[in-house]
Amino acid sequence: MSNLRLWGWCALMCAAGCEGRKLEPAKDLVEVRLSDGTRLSSPFPAGLRIEVVPEVSYFLSLYAQTGEREWSVGGFILGDDVRSGRVVMITIATEPQTGQLRVGNLKTGFASSGSVELSLEKGLIRGTAVAVPAVLSATFNGVIGVSCHVPASRLPGHNSGTDGDGQEAIANDVDFRTADCSPFRNLLK
Repeated sequence: MSNLRLWGWCALMCAAGCEGRKLEPAKDLVEVRLSDGTRLSSPFPAGLRIEVVPEVSYFLSLYAQTGEREWSVGGFILGDDVRSGRVVMITIATEPQTGQLRVGNLKTGFASSGSVELSLEKGLIRGTAVAVPAVLSATFNGVIGVSCHVPASRLPGHNSGTDGDGQEAIANDVDFRTADCSPFRNLLK
């Protein structure tokens, strides 16, 4: 390793935690318990992406793994459910439509039927998935990151430029200040 690369590496390590402290692995932000008792986890939060362009959509994703085993839930949920903080939806094995979720994974497949019940509150998610086959049933809880994306022109200080398709550019309303995003502020930590 060249001296320059070595110094760059040392600077990076010191920025992350100098003074003889060890770098700690990320804490688990999501935990899943499968029906057979297997614990899966993720150092990444679940996600809820609210997008107000051209119409409003709410995409939920959660993923966890341990070794070779993995489990996920994802799909478009209904706006009324998001606003209430309580979601009850059916699961489906094919590409989900709004109001349906996919439970399972790409390696072993997805649930052919079942339901997911979950709650969202102050940056947290918890829930239960009852699935067929039963091996995909699970309970889950953890941190959820929520983002809200609106046309850039609705945010102070943003220009209303266009993207590569000629559509108005979108921007993340990080502070949930716009009228479109402020009703979801209660989902934040």
